[in-house]
Amino acid sequence: MKEVTNKSTGSYSTLTVLEARLAVLQKTAKTNDKATQLPLAEIYKTMAEIYFRQSNYLESGKLYSQALSIYARLQNHQGLIKCQNAQASICLAKGDLAAAKSKLEGLLTLFKKHPDPNTEHIVLNNIGIVHEKIGDLPRAVLYYHRSLAIKYELNNPLLPTYTLHNLANIYQQVEDYDTAQKYNQMALDIIDDGSDLNAQATILNGIAQILSKKGQLTEAKQSFEKAMNLATTENNFAQVAQARAGLGHIEFKKRNFINAKKLLEKALEAFRKQQEQEYIVRCLIDLAKINQNQLSNDALLQIHEATRICKINGFRSLLASVYELNASINATKKEYKKAYYYQKLFQDLYKETHKTNILNQVEVNKLSIELENSRNKSEHFQKQACQLEHDSMHDHLTGAGNRRQLDRILADNWQKNSTQKQSNHLAMLDIDDFKKINDNFSHAIGDSVLQIISTIIKDNIREHDTFFRYGGEEFIILIKDNNDEIAQSIFNRIRKTIQIYDWNKVSQQLEVTATLGMVSNSEQPLIEKALKFADERMYYGKNNGKNKLVWT
Repeated sequence: MKEVTNKSTGSYSTLTVLEARLAVLQKTAKTNDKATQLPLAEIYKTMAEIYFRQSNYLESGKLYSQALSIYARLQNHQGLIKCQNAQASICLAKGDLAAAKSKLEGLLTLFKKHPDPNTEHIVLNNIGIVHEKIGDLPRAVLYYHRSLAIKYELNNPLLPTYTLHNLANIYQQVEDYDTAQKYNQMALDIIDDGSDLNAQATILNGIAQILSKKGQLTEAKQSFEKAMNLATTENNFAQVAQARAGLGHIEFKKRNFINAKKLLEKALEAFRKQQEQEYIVRCLIDLAKINQNQLSNDALLQIHEATRICKINGFRSLLASVYELNASINATKKEYKKAYYYQKLFQDLYKETHKTNILNQVEVNKLSIELENSRNKSEHFQKQACQLEHDSMHDHLTGAGNRRQLDRILADNWQKNSTQKQSNHLAMLDIDDFKKINDNFSHAIGDSVLQIISTIIKDNIREHDTFFRYGGEEFIILIKDNNDEIAQSIFNRIRKTIQIYDWNKVSQQLEVTATLGMVSNSEQPLIEKALKFADERMYYGKNNGKNKLVWT
Protein backbone atom coordinates (compact mmCIF):
# COMPACT_ATOMS: atom_id res chain seq x y z
CA MET A 1 0.00 0.00 0.00
CA LYS A 2 1.33 3.45 -0.87
CA GLU A 3 2.93 5.36 1.98
CA VAL A 4 2.04 9.03 2.41
CA THR A 5 3.98 11.24 4.78
CA ASN A 6 2.57 14.25 6.58
CA LYS A 7 4.83 15.95 9.10
CA SER A 8 2.10 18.05 10.70
CA THR A 9 -0.67 15.53 11.11
CA GLY A 10 1.33 12.33 11.38
CA SER A 11 -0.50 10.62 8.50
CA TYR A 12 2.57 8.47 7.82
CA SER A 13 2.64 7.10 11.35
CA THR A 14 -1.17 6.77 11.40
CA LEU A 15 -1.19 4.76 8.18
CA THR A 16 1.71 2.62 9.38
CA VAL A 17 -0.15 1.75 12.58
CA LEU A 18 -3.38 1.05 10.68
CA GLU A 19 -1.61 -1.16 8.13
CA ALA A 20 -0.04 -3.18 10.95
CA ARG A 21 -3.44 -3.68 12.59
CA LEU A 22 -4.99 -4.46 9.20
CA ALA A 23 -2.43 -7.20 8.52
CA VAL A 24 -3.25 -8.87 11.84
CA LEU A 25 -7.03 -8.63 11.37
CA GLN A 26 -6.93 -9.91 7.80
CA LYS A 27 -5.33 -13.09 9.10
CA THR A 28 -7.60 -13.56 12.13
CA ALA A 29 -10.99 -12.14 11.04
CA LYS A 30 -13.69 -14.72 10.31
CA THR A 31 -16.12 -14.05 7.46
CA ASN A 32 -19.35 -14.01 9.46
CA ASP A 33 -17.92 -12.98 12.82
CA LYS A 34 -19.19 -9.48 13.60
CA ALA A 35 -16.70 -9.03 16.45
CA THR A 36 -13.72 -9.27 14.05
CA GLN A 37 -15.29 -8.07 10.78
CA LEU A 38 -16.52 -4.71 12.13
CA PRO A 39 -13.05 -3.55 13.32
CA LEU A 40 -11.69 -4.63 9.92
CA ALA A 41 -14.27 -2.47 8.13
CA GLU A 42 -13.50 0.48 10.42
CA ILE A 43 -9.78 0.27 9.57
CA TYR A 44 -10.54 0.18 5.83
CA LYS A 45 -12.81 3.22 6.25
CA THR A 46 -10.32 5.19 8.36
CA MET A 47 -7.50 4.58 5.88
CA ALA A 48 -9.81 5.54 3.01
CA GLU A 49 -10.61 8.83 4.78
CA ILE A 50 -6.90 9.65 5.10
CA TYR A 51 -6.28 9.00 1.39
CA PHE A 52 -9.38 10.98 0.42
CA ARG A 53 -8.17 14.04 2.37
CA GLN A 54 -4.92 13.75 0.43
CA SER A 55 -6.84 13.56 -2.90
CA ASN A 56 -5.64 10.01 -3.56
CA TYR A 57 -9.04 9.00 -4.92
CA LEU A 58 -7.89 5.72 -6.47
CA GLU A 59 -6.57 4.26 -3.21
CA SER A 60 -9.42 5.81 -1.24
CA GLY A 61 -12.05 4.29 -3.55
CA LYS A 62 -10.56 0.80 -3.24
CA LEU A 63 -10.56 0.95 0.56
CA TYR A 64 -14.11 2.33 0.76
CA SER A 65 -15.28 -0.54 -1.49
CA GLN A 66 -13.69 -3.09 0.84
CA ALA A 67 -15.29 -1.47 3.88
CA LEU A 68 -18.64 -1.24 2.10
CA SER A 69 -18.73 -4.96 1.28
CA ILE A 70 -18.23 -5.80 4.97
CA TYR A 71 -20.88 -3.30 6.17
CA ALA A 72 -23.33 -4.71 3.60
CA ARG A 73 -22.68 -8.27 4.78
CA LEU A 74 -23.15 -7.23 8.43
CA GLN A 75 -26.21 -5.07 7.56
CA ASN A 76 -24.54 -2.14 9.32
CA HIS A 77 -26.59 0.71 7.87
CA GLN A 78 -24.56 3.52 9.43
CA GLY A 79 -21.36 2.16 7.89
CA LEU A 80 -23.13 1.63 4.55
CA ILE A 81 -24.36 5.23 4.51
CA LYS A 82 -20.94 6.71 5.32
CA CYS A 83 -19.10 4.63 2.72
CA GLN A 84 -21.65 5.27 -0.03
CA ASN A 85 -21.55 9.00 0.69
CA ALA A 86 -17.74 8.91 0.55
CA GLN A 87 -17.89 7.09 -2.81
CA ALA A 88 -20.27 9.78 -4.08
CA SER A 89 -17.79 12.44 -2.92
CA ILE A 90 -15.06 10.71 -4.92
CA CYS A 91 -17.30 10.70 -8.02
CA LEU A 92 -18.01 14.38 -7.41
CA ALA A 93 -14.32 15.24 -7.12
CA LYS A 94 -13.59 13.36 -10.35
CA GLY A 95 -16.43 15.12 -12.19
CA ASP A 96 -18.63 12.02 -12.65
CA LEU A 97 -21.81 13.92 -11.79
CA ALA A 98 -24.28 11.28 -12.99
CA ALA A 99 -22.76 8.59 -10.74
CA ALA A 100 -22.52 10.99 -7.79
CA LYS A 101 -26.15 12.07 -8.20
CA SER A 102 -27.38 8.47 -8.41
CA LYS A 103 -25.53 7.43 -5.24
CA LEU A 104 -26.62 10.51 -3.29
CA GLU A 105 -30.30 10.22 -4.22
CA GLY A 106 -30.18 6.58 -3.17
CA LEU A 107 -28.85 7.68 0.20
CA LEU A 108 -31.72 10.15 0.68
CA THR A 109 -34.11 7.23 0.24
CA LEU A 110 -32.10 5.21 2.77
CA PHE A 111 -32.33 8.03 5.34
CA LYS A 112 -36.12 7.63 5.43
CA LYS A 113 -35.66 4.17 6.97
CA HIS A 114 -32.43 4.86 8.85
CA PRO A 115 -32.23 8.56 9.88
CA ASP A 116 -28.69 9.88 10.38
CA PRO A 117 -28.65 13.72 10.51
CA ASN A 118 -24.88 13.77 11.06
CA THR A 119 -24.41 12.30 7.57
CA GLU A 120 -27.60 13.56 5.89
CA HIS A 121 -26.41 17.18 5.96
CA ILE A 122 -23.26 16.12 4.04
CA VAL A 123 -25.33 14.21 1.47
CA LEU A 124 -27.64 17.21 0.92
CA ASN A 125 -24.60 19.47 0.55
CA ASN A 126 -23.10 17.10 -2.05
CA ILE A 127 -26.36 16.96 -4.05
CA GLY A 128 -26.29 20.75 -4.00
CA ILE A 129 -22.80 20.64 -5.53
CA VAL A 130 -24.05 18.29 -8.29
CA HIS A 131 -26.84 20.72 -9.23
CA GLU A 132 -24.46 23.67 -9.02
CA LYS A 133 -22.06 22.04 -11.49
CA ILE A 134 -24.81 21.25 -13.99
CA GLY A 135 -26.01 24.88 -13.77
CA ASP A 136 -29.24 24.42 -11.81
CA LEU A 137 -28.32 27.01 -9.20
CA PRO A 138 -31.74 27.49 -7.51
CA ARG A 139 -31.98 23.75 -6.85
CA ALA A 140 -28.41 23.78 -5.59
CA VAL A 141 -29.26 26.55 -3.13
CA LEU A 142 -32.36 24.62 -2.06
CA TYR A 143 -30.23 21.61 -1.11
CA TYR A 144 -27.65 23.84 0.62
CA HIS A 145 -30.56 25.41 2.49
CA ARG A 146 -31.78 22.00 3.67
CA SER A 147 -28.25 21.01 4.64
CA LEU A 148 -27.75 24.16 6.70
CA ALA A 149 -31.09 23.68 8.46
CA ILE A 150 -29.94 20.26 9.70
CA LYS A 151 -26.52 21.63 10.66
CA TYR A 152 -27.98 24.41 12.77
CA GLU A 153 -30.29 21.92 14.47
CA LEU A 154 -27.23 19.80 15.34
CA ASN A 155 -25.85 22.94 17.04
CA ASN A 156 -22.25 22.29 15.98
CA PRO A 157 -20.66 25.63 15.05
CA LEU A 158 -18.19 24.04 12.61
CA LEU A 159 -20.72 22.14 10.52
CA PRO A 160 -22.01 25.00 8.32
CA THR A 161 -18.48 25.90 7.04
CA TYR A 162 -18.41 24.10 3.68
CA THR A 163 -22.05 24.84 2.85
CA LEU A 164 -21.50 28.57 3.41
CA HIS A 165 -18.50 28.30 1.09
CA ASN A 166 -20.66 26.54 -1.51
CA LEU A 167 -23.23 29.33 -1.28
CA ALA A 168 -20.38 31.75 -1.93
CA ASN A 169 -19.60 29.79 -5.12
CA ILE A 170 -23.21 30.19 -6.25
CA TYR A 171 -23.05 33.98 -5.89
CA GLN A 172 -19.68 34.03 -7.60
CA GLN A 173 -21.23 32.32 -10.62
CA VAL A 174 -24.00 34.94 -10.87
CA GLU A 175 -21.31 37.64 -10.45
CA ASP A 176 -22.55 38.93 -7.11
CA TYR A 177 -19.03 39.05 -5.73
CA ASP A 178 -19.82 41.06 -2.60
CA THR A 179 -22.33 38.47 -1.38
CA ALA A 180 -19.96 35.67 -2.35
CA GLN A 181 -17.21 37.31 -0.32
CA LYS A 182 -19.58 37.70 2.64
CA TYR A 183 -20.45 33.98 2.73
CA ASN A 184 -16.80 32.94 2.37
CA GLN A 185 -15.80 35.28 5.19
CA MET A 186 -18.58 33.87 7.40
CA ALA A 187 -17.23 30.39 6.73
CA LEU A 188 -13.64 31.46 7.40
CA ASP A 189 -14.58 33.18 10.67
CA ILE A 190 -16.05 29.90 11.95
CA ILE A 191 -12.85 27.89 11.53
CA ASP A 192 -10.07 30.49 11.57
CA ASP A 193 -8.48 29.08 14.73
CA GLY A 194 -6.10 26.50 13.26
CA SER A 195 -8.51 23.65 13.96
CA ASP A 196 -9.21 22.66 10.33
CA LEU A 197 -6.44 23.60 7.90
CA ASN A 198 -8.15 21.79 4.99
CA ALA A 199 -11.29 23.88 5.40
CA GLN A 200 -9.25 27.08 5.69
CA ALA A 201 -7.35 26.24 2.49
CA THR A 202 -10.61 25.56 0.61
CA ILE A 203 -12.19 28.84 1.69
CA LEU A 204 -9.05 30.89 1.11
CA ASN A 205 -8.88 29.53 -2.44
CA GLY A 206 -12.51 30.62 -2.91
CA ILE A 207 -11.80 34.09 -1.53
CA ALA A 208 -8.75 34.40 -3.78
CA GLN A 209 -10.79 33.49 -6.89
CA ILE A 210 -13.28 36.25 -6.10
CA LEU A 211 -10.50 38.79 -5.49
CA SER A 212 -8.94 37.78 -8.80
CA LYS A 213 -12.22 38.31 -10.67
CA LYS A 214 -12.60 41.72 -9.01
CA GLY A 215 -9.11 42.64 -10.26
CA GLN A 216 -7.53 42.74 -6.78
CA LEU A 217 -4.57 40.66 -7.93
CA THR A 218 -2.14 41.41 -5.06
CA GLU A 219 -4.70 40.41 -2.41
CA ALA A 220 -5.72 37.38 -4.49
CA LYS A 221 -2.10 36.24 -4.76
CA GLN A 222 -1.62 36.52 -0.99
CA SER A 223 -4.76 34.47 -0.36
CA PHE A 224 -3.74 31.77 -2.88
CA GLU A 225 -0.27 31.54 -1.31
CA LYS A 226 -1.72 31.19 2.19
CA ALA A 227 -4.12 28.49 0.93
CA MET A 228 -1.24 26.64 -0.72
CA ASN A 229 0.84 26.68 2.48
CA LEU A 230 -2.05 25.32 4.56
CA ALA A 231 -2.93 22.67 1.98
CA THR A 232 0.73 21.61 1.67
CA THR A 233 0.89 21.17 5.45
CA GLU A 234 -2.11 18.82 5.25
CA ASN A 235 -0.96 17.02 2.05
CA ASN A 236 -4.23 18.18 0.45
CA PHE A 237 -3.06 17.93 -3.16
CA ALA A 238 -6.37 19.08 -4.64
CA GLN A 239 -6.24 22.42 -2.80
CA VAL A 240 -2.51 22.81 -3.55
CA ALA A 241 -3.29 22.36 -7.25
CA GLN A 242 -6.20 24.84 -7.12
CA ALA A 243 -4.00 27.44 -5.43
CA ARG A 244 -1.23 26.86 -7.98
CA ALA A 245 -3.72 27.19 -10.86
CA GLY A 246 -5.03 30.42 -9.31
CA LEU A 247 -1.50 31.81 -9.07
CA GLY A 248 -0.92 30.82 -12.69
CA HIS A 249 -4.08 32.68 -13.71
CA ILE A 250 -2.84 35.80 -11.89
CA GLU A 251 0.57 35.56 -13.62
CA PHE A 252 -1.28 35.28 -16.95
CA LYS A 253 -3.32 38.39 -16.17
CA LYS A 254 -0.05 40.19 -15.40
CA ARG A 255 1.28 38.88 -18.77
CA ASN A 256 4.07 36.92 -17.06
CA PHE A 257 3.48 34.07 -19.51
CA ILE A 258 6.51 31.92 -18.68
CA ASN A 259 5.71 31.81 -14.95
CA ALA A 260 2.00 31.36 -15.70
CA LYS A 261 2.66 28.40 -17.98
CA LYS A 262 4.89 26.63 -15.43
CA LEU A 263 2.33 27.02 -12.66
CA LEU A 264 -0.62 25.97 -14.83
CA GLU A 265 1.12 22.93 -16.31
CA LYS A 266 2.07 21.69 -12.84
CA ALA A 267 -1.52 22.25 -11.63
CA LEU A 268 -2.90 20.48 -14.73
CA GLU A 269 -0.68 17.47 -14.06
CA ALA A 270 -2.08 17.23 -10.50
CA PHE A 271 -5.69 17.64 -11.69
CA ARG A 272 -5.20 14.85 -14.24
CA LYS A 273 -3.92 12.52 -11.51
CA GLN A 274 -6.91 13.41 -9.35
CA GLN A 275 -9.27 13.27 -12.37
CA GLU A 276 -10.82 16.62 -11.38
CA GLN A 277 -12.49 17.40 -14.70
CA GLU A 278 -13.73 20.93 -14.01
CA TYR A 279 -10.28 22.15 -12.97
CA ILE A 280 -8.66 20.35 -15.92
CA VAL A 281 -10.87 22.47 -18.20
CA ARG A 282 -10.03 25.70 -16.38
CA CYS A 283 -6.30 25.01 -16.68
CA LEU A 284 -6.65 24.06 -20.35
CA ILE A 285 -8.46 27.35 -21.07
CA ASP A 286 -5.72 29.43 -19.43
CA LEU A 287 -2.95 27.43 -21.14
CA ALA A 288 -4.70 27.78 -24.50
CA LYS A 289 -4.82 31.56 -24.02
CA ILE A 290 -1.08 31.62 -23.32
CA ASN A 291 -0.32 29.44 -26.33
CA GLN A 292 -2.60 31.60 -28.49
CA ASN A 293 -0.56 34.63 -27.44
CA GLN A 294 2.64 32.74 -28.34
CA LEU A 295 1.13 31.51 -31.66
CA SER A 296 1.50 27.85 -30.60
CA ASN A 297 -0.50 25.05 -32.24
CA ASP A 298 -1.00 23.55 -28.76
CA ALA A 299 -3.81 26.05 -28.17
CA LEU A 300 -6.31 24.28 -30.47
CA LEU A 301 -5.40 20.86 -29.06
CA GLN A 302 -6.08 22.12 -25.56
CA ILE A 303 -9.37 23.72 -26.65
CA HIS A 304 -10.54 20.49 -28.32
CA GLU A 305 -9.79 18.53 -25.15
CA ALA A 306 -11.60 21.13 -23.02
CA THR A 307 -14.64 20.98 -25.36
CA ARG A 308 -14.82 17.20 -25.08
CA ILE A 309 -14.66 17.26 -21.25
CA CYS A 310 -17.33 20.00 -21.02
CA LYS A 311 -19.74 18.09 -23.26
CA ILE A 312 -19.25 14.82 -21.36
CA ASN A 313 -19.75 16.43 -17.95
CA GLY A 314 -22.37 19.06 -18.84
CA PHE A 315 -20.22 22.10 -17.93
CA ARG A 316 -22.32 24.56 -19.95
CA SER A 317 -20.95 27.88 -18.73
CA LEU A 318 -17.37 26.62 -19.16
CA LEU A 319 -18.28 25.36 -22.64
CA ALA A 320 -19.38 28.89 -23.59
CA SER A 321 -15.94 30.19 -22.57
CA VAL A 322 -14.27 27.41 -24.60
CA TYR A 323 -16.33 28.27 -27.73
CA GLU A 324 -15.41 31.95 -27.39
CA LEU A 325 -11.71 31.12 -27.11
CA ASN A 326 -11.96 28.69 -30.04
CA ALA A 327 -13.45 31.47 -32.18
CA SER A 328 -10.63 33.82 -31.16
CA ILE A 329 -7.89 31.28 -31.94
CA ASN A 330 -9.35 30.51 -35.38
CA ALA A 331 -9.66 34.22 -36.13
CA THR A 332 -5.97 34.67 -35.24
CA LYS A 333 -5.15 31.82 -37.67
CA LYS A 334 -7.39 33.52 -40.30
CA GLU A 335 -9.76 30.54 -40.29
CA TYR A 336 -12.72 32.90 -40.47
CA LYS A 337 -15.46 30.35 -41.25
CA LYS A 338 -14.50 28.29 -38.20
CA ALA A 339 -14.18 31.45 -36.16
CA TYR A 340 -17.69 32.54 -37.17
CA TYR A 341 -19.06 29.04 -36.42
CA TYR A 342 -17.65 28.97 -32.89
CA GLN A 343 -18.60 32.58 -32.27
CA LYS A 344 -22.20 31.70 -33.13
CA LEU A 345 -22.07 28.68 -30.80
CA PHE A 346 -20.66 30.92 -28.08
CA GLN A 347 -23.33 33.60 -28.54
CA ASP A 348 -26.20 31.08 -28.47
CA LEU A 349 -24.86 29.32 -25.38
CA TYR A 350 -23.94 32.61 -23.70
CA LYS A 351 -27.45 33.98 -24.19
CA GLU A 352 -28.89 30.80 -22.74
CA THR A 353 -26.50 30.64 -19.77
CA HIS A 354 -26.66 34.40 -19.16
CA LYS A 355 -30.47 34.28 -19.13
CA THR A 356 -30.26 31.27 -16.84
CA ASN A 357 -27.91 33.18 -14.56
CA ILE A 358 -30.32 36.12 -14.35
CA LEU A 359 -33.17 33.77 -13.47
CA ASN A 360 -30.89 31.95 -11.07
CA GLN A 361 -29.98 35.23 -9.38
CA VAL A 362 -33.67 35.95 -8.71
CA GLU A 363 -34.26 32.46 -7.34
CA VAL A 364 -31.04 32.49 -5.32
CA ASN A 365 -32.03 35.78 -3.71
CA LYS A 366 -35.42 34.36 -2.74
CA LEU A 367 -33.88 31.25 -1.28
CA SER A 368 -31.24 33.27 0.58
CA ILE A 369 -34.01 35.24 2.28
CA GLU A 370 -35.61 31.94 3.29
CA LEU A 371 -32.21 30.70 4.46
CA GLU A 372 -31.70 33.78 6.61
CA ASN A 373 -35.18 33.35 8.09
CA SER A 374 -34.45 29.68 8.74
CA ARG A 375 -31.18 30.52 10.45
CA ASN A 376 -32.84 33.20 12.57
CA LYS A 377 -35.53 30.71 13.59
CA SER A 378 -32.88 28.13 14.34
CA GLU A 379 -30.95 30.61 16.49
CA HIS A 380 -34.19 31.52 18.25
CA PHE A 381 -34.92 27.86 18.98
CA GLN A 382 -31.35 27.37 20.20
CA LYS A 383 -31.70 30.34 22.55
CA GLN A 384 -35.02 28.95 23.77
CA ALA A 385 -33.41 25.56 24.36
CA CYS A 386 -30.52 27.17 26.27
CA GLN A 387 -32.98 29.17 28.35
CA LEU A 388 -35.04 26.07 29.11
CA GLU A 389 -31.88 24.21 30.08
CA HIS A 390 -30.83 27.11 32.33
CA ASP A 391 -34.30 27.36 33.90
CA SER A 392 -34.37 23.62 34.56
CA MET A 393 -31.13 23.89 36.56
CA HIS A 394 -31.72 27.12 38.51
CA ASP A 395 -34.06 28.38 41.21
CA HIS A 396 -36.42 30.93 39.62
CA LEU A 397 -36.51 33.24 42.68
CA THR A 398 -32.83 33.54 43.61
CA GLY A 399 -30.99 32.47 40.46
CA ALA A 400 -29.00 29.95 42.52
CA GLY A 401 -28.54 26.41 41.26
CA ASN A 402 -31.44 24.15 42.18
CA ARG A 403 -31.50 20.64 43.66
CA ARG A 404 -31.23 19.09 40.22
CA GLN A 405 -28.03 20.98 39.47
CA LEU A 406 -26.72 20.32 42.97
CA ASP A 407 -27.20 16.56 42.57
CA ARG A 408 -25.46 16.59 39.20
CA ILE A 409 -22.43 18.66 40.26
CA LEU A 410 -21.90 16.92 43.57
CA ALA A 411 -22.24 13.52 41.94
CA ASP A 412 -19.60 14.52 39.36
CA ASN A 413 -17.16 16.21 41.76
CA TRP A 414 -17.35 15.29 45.43
CA GLN A 415 -16.22 11.68 45.63
CA LYS A 416 -14.09 11.82 42.44
CA ASN A 417 -12.11 14.80 43.73
CA SER A 418 -11.68 13.04 47.04
CA THR A 419 -10.00 10.04 45.40
CA GLN A 420 -7.81 12.43 43.36
CA LYS A 421 -6.83 14.26 46.57
CA GLN A 422 -8.50 17.48 45.45
CA SER A 423 -10.43 19.00 48.34
CA ASN A 424 -13.90 20.46 48.09
CA HIS A 425 -15.55 22.21 51.02
CA LEU A 426 -19.30 22.36 51.46
CA ALA A 427 -21.36 24.50 53.80
CA MET A 428 -25.08 24.31 54.50
CA LEU A 429 -26.40 27.82 55.21
CA ASP A 430 -29.74 28.36 56.96
CA ILE A 431 -31.31 31.80 57.55
CA ASP A 432 -31.92 32.23 61.27
CA ASP A 433 -35.57 32.60 62.35
CA PHE A 434 -36.77 32.83 58.75
CA LYS A 435 -40.31 31.79 59.72
CA LYS A 436 -40.54 34.87 61.99
CA ILE A 437 -39.42 37.08 59.10
CA ASN A 438 -42.25 35.74 56.93
CA ASP A 439 -44.80 35.99 59.76
CA ASN A 440 -43.78 39.45 61.04
CA PHE A 441 -42.76 41.20 57.80
CA SER A 442 -44.65 39.27 55.03
CA HIS A 443 -43.68 36.62 52.53
CA ALA A 444 -42.74 39.31 49.98
CA ILE A 445 -40.07 40.58 52.40
CA GLY A 446 -39.00 36.96 52.96
CA ASP A 447 -38.53 36.57 49.19
CA SER A 448 -36.44 39.76 49.11
CA VAL A 449 -34.24 38.40 51.92
CA LEU A 450 -33.66 35.18 49.96
CA GLN A 451 -32.72 37.17 46.84
CA ILE A 452 -30.32 39.47 48.75
CA ILE A 453 -28.60 36.57 50.50
CA SER A 454 -28.24 34.84 47.13
CA THR A 455 -26.51 37.98 45.81
CA ILE A 456 -24.25 38.18 48.90
CA ILE A 457 -23.17 34.57 48.42
CA LYS A 458 -22.53 35.10 44.71
CA ASP A 459 -20.45 38.25 45.40
CA ASN A 460 -18.29 36.52 48.01
CA ILE A 461 -17.36 33.29 46.22
CA ARG A 462 -14.96 32.86 43.32
CA GLU A 463 -15.71 32.04 39.67
CA HIS A 464 -14.98 28.32 40.05
CA ASP A 465 -17.07 28.03 43.25
CA THR A 466 -20.84 27.65 43.14
CA PHE A 467 -23.97 27.64 45.30
CA PHE A 468 -27.47 26.20 45.31
CA ARG A 469 -30.84 26.78 46.93
CA TYR A 470 -31.31 23.55 48.88
CA GLY A 471 -34.71 24.17 50.43
CA GLY A 472 -36.98 27.00 51.61
CA GLU A 473 -34.35 29.10 53.44
CA GLU A 474 -31.36 26.77 53.05
CA PHE A 475 -28.44 27.16 50.66
CA ILE A 476 -25.53 24.85 49.86
CA ILE A 477 -22.21 26.57 49.05
CA LEU A 478 -19.46 24.57 47.32
CA ILE A 479 -15.86 25.86 47.59
CA LYS A 480 -13.20 24.18 45.45
CA ASP A 481 -9.97 24.63 47.42
CA ASN A 482 -7.47 22.36 49.17
CA ASN A 483 -6.90 24.94 51.92
CA ASP A 484 -9.25 24.54 54.90
CA GLU A 485 -8.50 28.06 56.14
CA ILE A 486 -9.43 29.67 52.79
CA ALA A 487 -12.77 27.82 52.79
CA GLN A 488 -13.48 28.91 56.38
CA SER A 489 -12.55 32.48 55.49
CA ILE A 490 -15.01 32.56 52.56
CA PHE A 491 -17.85 31.05 54.60
CA ASN A 492 -17.23 33.45 57.51
CA ARG A 493 -17.12 36.42 55.13
CA ILE A 494 -20.55 35.43 53.78
CA ARG A 495 -21.90 35.07 57.32
CA LYS A 496 -20.56 38.47 58.45
CA THR A 497 -21.75 40.24 55.26
CA ILE A 498 -25.29 38.95 55.91
CA GLN A 499 -25.09 40.17 59.51
CA ILE A 500 -23.88 43.74 58.72
CA TYR A 501 -26.04 44.27 55.64
CA ASP A 502 -28.36 47.31 55.97
CA TRP A 503 -31.60 45.34 56.19
CA ASN A 504 -33.51 48.55 57.04
CA LYS A 505 -33.44 49.27 53.30
CA VAL A 506 -35.71 46.25 52.91
CA SER A 507 -37.90 46.88 55.95
CA GLN A 508 -37.52 48.89 59.15
CA GLN A 509 -36.31 46.92 62.20
CA LEU A 510 -35.50 43.90 60.02
CA GLU A 511 -32.43 41.97 61.17
CA VAL A 512 -31.09 38.90 59.40
CA THR A 513 -28.34 36.43 60.31
CA ALA A 514 -27.40 32.96 59.10
CA THR A 515 -25.79 29.84 60.52
CA LEU A 516 -23.51 27.53 58.52
CA GLY A 517 -22.31 23.97 58.99
CA MET A 518 -19.15 23.05 57.07
CA VAL A 519 -17.61 19.76 55.88
CA SER A 520 -14.82 18.75 53.44
CA ASN A 521 -14.62 15.75 51.11
CA SER A 522 -11.27 14.76 52.65
CA GLU A 523 -13.17 14.41 55.93
CA GLN A 524 -16.19 12.64 54.40
CA PRO A 525 -15.91 11.43 50.77
CA LEU A 526 -19.49 10.10 50.56
CA ILE A 527 -21.75 12.99 49.57
CA GLU A 528 -24.84 11.69 51.43
CA LYS A 529 -22.90 11.53 54.68
CA ALA A 530 -21.18 14.87 53.99
CA LEU A 531 -24.58 16.58 53.62
CA LYS A 532 -25.71 14.93 56.85
CA PHE A 533 -22.58 16.18 58.68
CA ALA A 534 -23.12 19.74 57.35
CA ASP A 535 -26.78 19.65 58.38
CA GLU A 536 -25.99 18.41 61.91
CA ARG A 537 -23.30 21.04 62.39
CA MET A 538 -25.58 23.80 61.12
CA TYR A 539 -28.29 22.78 63.63
CA TYR A 540 -25.71 22.58 66.40
CA GLY A 541 -24.85 26.24 65.63
CA LYS A 542 -28.52 27.26 65.62
CA ASN A 543 -29.06 25.59 68.99
CA ASN A 544 -26.01 27.33 70.45
CA GLY A 545 -26.56 31.00 69.75
CA LYS A 546 -27.03 31.13 65.91
CA ASN A 547 -25.05 33.37 63.51
CA LYS A 548 -22.15 30.88 63.56
CA LEU A 549 -19.92 28.81 61.28
CA VAL A 550 -19.52 25.33 62.75
CA TRP A 551 -16.86 22.84 61.69
CA THR A 552 -16.09 19.70 63.73
